[in-house]
Amino acid sequence: MRDLALSLVSKGAHGFQGSGTILSQLVPNLPPPPYVFGQVGTIVFDGTGNFSASSIQNFGGATVPATQTGTYEVNSDCTAAWTVQTSLGLVVHDALVVTDRGQGFVTTETDSFAVVNRRGQKLGN
Repeated sequence: MRDLALSLVSKGAHGFQGSGTILSQLVPNLPPPPYVFGQVGTIVFDGTGNFSASSIQNFGGATVPATQTGTYEVNSDCTAAWTVQTSLGLVVHDALVVTDRGQGFVTTETDSFAVVNRRGQKLGN
């Protein structure tokens, strides 16, 4: 059942974007919160519960490149969760819903320091 659930997220590369508001100071030398947040990048799911990503993040006007790695777990009802470790030293948690028969996803961050939503779509064929 776990393999079936993981396969609900299409293995391979997806483009994604995120936006929202940062509520707490996360990284030194960034603007004082609250401030708007934006993000765009690519994420690669391996089909076994791991992913890697790279993105450009905008913290209230301060643009920062970052890489991310993490794990994800998908339930048979297409709900999911992931934990992300960023190159900026942050750990982020999101609740997800797999969409478009595994070709896309939508998320909301579940950490108290941010209100951020993300959306992704499979790249290529």
